[in-house]
Amino acid sequence: MKTTTRIALSLTVCFAAANFASAAVISTVFTYGSNNGAFNTMNGFASSTDLLETNLASASSNGFNGTNDATAVETKLTNGSSGIAAFSYTEAAIDTDGSGYTVEFVLDTSVNTLGYDLTSISSFSGLSIDSVTFAPDFEIQISTVGSAGFTSLGSFSSTVTSAGRIVITDDQAVPLATGVDVIRFINATGTRGSYRELDVEGTATVPEPASMALLGMGGLMMLRRRA
Repeated sequence: MKTTTRIALSLTVCFAAANFASAAVISTVFTYGSNNGAFNTMNGFASSTDLLETNLASASSNGFNGTNDATAVETKLTNGSSGIAAFSYTEAAIDTDGSGYTVEFVLDTSVNTLGYDLTSISSFSGLSIDSVTFAPDFEIQISTVGSAGFTSLGSFSSTVTSAGRIVITDDQAVPLATGVDVIRFINATGTRGSYRELDVEGTATVPEPASMALLGMGGLMMLRRRA
Protein backbone atom coordinates (compact mmCIF):
# COMPACT_ATOMS: atom_id res chain seq x y z
CA MET A 1 0.00 0.00 0.00
CA LYS A 2 1.23 3.50 -0.73
CA THR A 3 0.03 7.09 -0.51
CA THR A 4 1.55 10.13 -2.19
CA THR A 5 1.69 13.75 -1.04
CA ARG A 6 3.04 16.71 -2.99
CA ILE A 7 4.73 19.70 -1.38
CA ALA A 8 5.34 22.69 -3.63
CA LEU A 9 8.67 24.43 -3.16
CA SER A 10 9.34 27.90 -4.50
CA LEU A 11 13.11 28.08 -4.77
CA THR A 12 15.25 30.57 -6.63
CA VAL A 13 17.61 29.37 -9.34
CA CYS A 14 20.62 31.65 -9.77
CA PHE A 15 23.14 31.68 -12.63
CA ALA A 16 26.08 29.33 -12.12
CA ALA A 17 25.46 29.13 -8.38
CA ALA A 18 22.08 27.47 -8.34
CA ASN A 19 21.76 25.22 -5.33
CA PHE A 20 18.13 24.23 -5.82
CA ALA A 21 15.72 23.42 -8.61
CA SER A 22 12.14 24.69 -8.62
CA ALA A 23 10.32 21.59 -7.53
CA ALA A 24 7.20 19.86 -6.40
CA VAL A 25 8.39 17.41 -3.79
CA ILE A 26 6.60 14.06 -3.70
CA SER A 27 6.31 12.22 -0.41
CA THR A 28 5.23 8.60 -0.93
CA VAL A 29 4.39 6.36 2.04
CA PHE A 30 4.74 2.59 1.71
CA THR A 31 3.29 0.25 4.34
CA TYR A 32 4.20 -3.39 4.84
CA GLY A 33 2.65 -4.80 8.03
CA SER A 34 3.55 -5.46 11.64
CA ASN A 35 5.14 -8.91 11.80
CA ASN A 36 8.75 -9.92 11.32
CA GLY A 37 8.07 -10.92 7.72
CA ALA A 38 6.79 -7.42 6.92
CA PHE A 39 9.89 -5.81 8.42
CA ASN A 40 12.06 -8.22 6.47
CA THR A 41 10.27 -7.17 3.26
CA MET A 42 10.85 -3.50 4.04
CA ASN A 43 14.50 -4.21 4.80
CA GLY A 44 14.93 -5.34 1.20
CA PHE A 45 14.55 -1.72 0.08
CA ALA A 46 17.31 -0.35 2.33
CA SER A 47 20.40 0.79 0.45
CA SER A 48 23.99 0.05 1.32
CA THR A 49 25.32 2.31 -1.44
CA ASP A 50 23.61 5.65 -0.73
CA LEU A 51 25.52 8.82 0.16
CA LEU A 52 25.27 8.14 3.90
CA GLU A 53 27.04 4.82 3.31
CA THR A 54 29.67 5.90 0.78
CA ASN A 55 30.29 9.64 1.23
CA LEU A 56 29.73 10.42 4.89
CA ALA A 57 32.32 12.52 6.70
CA SER A 58 30.66 12.69 10.13
CA ALA A 59 27.32 12.39 11.91
CA SER A 60 25.80 13.52 15.20
CA SER A 61 22.47 13.27 16.96
CA ASN A 62 20.55 14.23 20.08
CA GLY A 63 17.14 13.56 21.60
CA PHE A 64 16.92 9.84 20.89
CA ASN A 65 16.42 8.55 24.40
CA GLY A 66 14.98 5.09 23.77
CA THR A 67 18.13 3.38 22.56
CA ASN A 68 19.19 0.91 25.21
CA ASP A 69 22.23 -0.62 23.57
CA ALA A 70 25.75 0.54 22.79
CA THR A 71 25.21 1.13 19.07
CA ALA A 72 25.29 4.82 18.20
CA VAL A 73 22.13 6.31 16.69
CA GLU A 74 24.04 7.49 13.63
CA THR A 75 25.36 3.97 13.03
CA LYS A 76 21.90 2.42 13.22
CA LEU A 77 20.56 4.86 10.67
CA THR A 78 23.36 4.39 8.14
CA ASN A 79 24.19 0.68 8.29
CA GLY A 80 22.30 -0.35 5.15
CA SER A 81 19.64 -2.25 7.07
CA SER A 82 16.28 -1.34 8.59
CA GLY A 83 16.27 -4.51 10.68
CA ILE A 84 14.01 -7.54 10.51
CA ALA A 85 12.64 -7.73 14.07
CA ALA A 86 9.27 -6.03 14.54
CA PHE A 87 9.61 -5.43 18.26
CA SER A 88 13.20 -4.43 18.88
CA TYR A 89 14.67 -1.36 20.50
CA THR A 90 18.14 -2.38 19.37
CA GLU A 91 17.34 -1.96 15.67
CA ALA A 92 15.82 1.51 15.97
CA ALA A 93 16.64 5.04 17.07
CA ILE A 94 13.76 6.14 19.27
CA ASP A 95 12.43 9.28 20.91
CA THR A 96 10.18 7.92 23.66
CA ASP A 97 9.00 11.15 25.31
CA GLY A 98 8.33 13.44 22.36
CA SER A 99 10.91 15.99 23.46
CA GLY A 100 12.28 16.39 19.94
CA TYR A 101 15.38 15.12 18.21
CA THR A 102 17.94 15.97 15.57
CA VAL A 103 20.32 13.90 13.50
CA GLU A 104 22.84 15.63 11.24
CA PHE A 105 24.98 14.15 8.48
CA VAL A 106 28.01 15.97 7.05
CA LEU A 107 28.94 14.71 3.59
CA ASP A 108 32.55 14.30 2.50
CA THR A 109 33.54 17.15 0.15
CA SER A 110 37.28 16.54 0.21
CA VAL A 111 37.08 15.09 -3.31
CA ASN A 112 33.62 16.19 -4.46
CA THR A 113 34.23 19.82 -3.56
CA LEU A 114 30.97 21.11 -5.11
CA GLY A 115 28.82 18.90 -2.88
CA TYR A 116 26.09 16.51 -3.98
CA ASP A 117 22.85 16.48 -5.96
CA LEU A 118 20.15 14.77 -3.90
CA THR A 119 17.76 12.64 -5.95
CA SER A 120 15.78 10.88 -3.21
CA ILE A 121 15.57 10.58 0.56
CA SER A 122 13.99 7.61 2.35
CA SER A 123 13.13 6.96 5.98
CA PHE A 124 12.43 3.47 7.32
CA SER A 125 10.46 3.24 10.54
CA GLY A 126 8.09 1.22 12.64
CA LEU A 127 7.89 0.12 16.25
CA SER A 128 5.16 -0.73 18.74
CA ILE A 129 6.18 -1.85 22.19
CA ASP A 130 4.04 -2.07 25.34
CA SER A 131 1.07 -0.58 23.44
CA VAL A 132 3.09 2.59 22.69
CA THR A 133 3.42 3.48 19.02
CA PHE A 134 6.12 5.51 17.31
CA ALA A 135 5.28 7.12 13.97
CA PRO A 136 7.72 9.15 11.81
CA ASP A 137 7.38 12.95 11.83
CA PHE A 138 10.35 15.04 10.70
CA GLU A 139 11.61 18.06 8.78
CA ILE A 140 14.54 17.81 6.37
CA GLN A 141 16.97 20.71 6.23
CA ILE A 142 19.99 20.99 3.95
CA SER A 143 23.01 23.24 3.74
CA THR A 144 25.07 23.79 0.62
CA VAL A 145 28.79 24.19 0.01
CA GLY A 146 29.91 27.67 1.03
CA SER A 147 26.73 28.42 2.99
CA ALA A 148 26.46 28.62 6.76
CA GLY A 149 22.66 28.51 6.77
CA PHE A 150 20.07 25.78 6.25
CA THR A 151 17.04 25.56 3.97
CA SER A 152 14.02 23.34 4.57
CA LEU A 153 13.00 20.77 1.99
CA GLY A 154 9.71 20.28 3.83
CA SER A 155 8.13 18.40 6.70
CA PHE A 156 7.04 14.78 6.33
CA SER A 157 5.04 12.41 8.50
CA SER A 158 3.05 9.22 8.50
CA THR A 159 0.51 7.64 10.83
CA VAL A 160 1.94 4.22 10.05
CA THR A 161 3.34 2.65 13.22
CA SER A 162 4.13 -0.74 11.70
CA ALA A 163 6.80 -1.27 9.04
CA GLY A 164 6.69 1.86 6.89
CA ARG A 165 8.85 3.74 4.43
CA ILE A 166 8.62 7.38 3.32
CA VAL A 167 10.30 8.11 -0.02
CA ILE A 168 10.86 11.76 -0.95
CA THR A 169 11.55 12.68 -4.57
CA ASP A 170 10.83 15.43 -7.10
CA ASP A 171 7.94 15.01 -9.53
CA GLN A 172 10.01 16.40 -12.41
CA ALA A 173 12.77 13.81 -11.90
CA VAL A 174 15.27 16.58 -11.12
CA PRO A 175 17.42 16.79 -7.97
CA LEU A 176 15.74 17.86 -4.76
CA ALA A 177 18.75 20.10 -4.19
CA THR A 178 22.26 20.51 -5.54
CA GLY A 179 25.59 21.41 -3.98
CA VAL A 180 24.55 19.86 -0.66
CA ASP A 181 27.12 19.17 2.04
CA VAL A 182 25.00 18.82 5.22
CA ILE A 183 21.62 17.12 5.80
CA ARG A 184 19.54 17.40 8.96
CA PHE A 185 16.49 15.45 10.10
CA ILE A 186 14.64 17.36 12.84
CA ASN A 187 11.56 16.80 14.95
CA ALA A 188 10.32 19.61 17.15
CA THR A 189 6.60 18.76 17.16
CA GLY A 190 6.49 16.82 20.41
CA THR A 191 5.60 13.50 18.78
CA ARG A 192 7.31 10.21 19.59
CA GLY A 193 9.24 8.72 16.70
CA SER A 194 11.34 5.73 15.71
CA TYR A 195 13.68 5.32 12.77
CA ARG A 196 15.46 2.24 11.52
CA GLU A 197 17.36 3.54 8.50
CA LEU A 198 17.83 6.76 6.54
CA ASP A 199 18.90 6.62 2.91
CA VAL A 200 20.02 9.65 0.91
CA GLU A 201 20.54 8.92 -2.78
CA GLY A 202 22.47 11.26 -5.03
CA THR A 203 25.56 11.99 -7.07
CA ALA A 204 28.44 14.42 -6.94
CA THR A 205 27.55 17.91 -8.16
CA VAL A 206 29.27 18.89 -11.41
CA PRO A 207 29.82 22.43 -12.73
CA GLU A 208 26.93 23.80 -14.78
CA PRO A 209 27.54 24.28 -18.52
CA ALA A 210 27.59 28.07 -18.16
CA SER A 211 30.28 27.83 -15.50
CA MET A 212 32.32 25.47 -17.66
CA ALA A 213 32.00 27.87 -20.59
CA LEU A 214 33.30 30.73 -18.45
CA LEU A 215 36.22 28.61 -17.30
CA GLY A 216 36.97 27.72 -20.90
CA MET A 217 36.87 31.37 -21.94
CA GLY A 218 39.18 32.27 -19.09
CA GLY A 219 41.65 29.62 -20.18
CA LEU A 220 41.48 30.82 -23.76
CA MET A 221 42.20 34.40 -22.68
CA MET A 222 45.23 33.23 -20.71
CA LEU A 223 46.55 31.35 -23.74
CA ARG A 224 46.10 34.41 -25.92
CA ARG A 225 47.97 36.57 -23.44
CA ARG A 226 50.84 34.11 -23.36
CA ALA A 227 50.91 34.05 -27.17
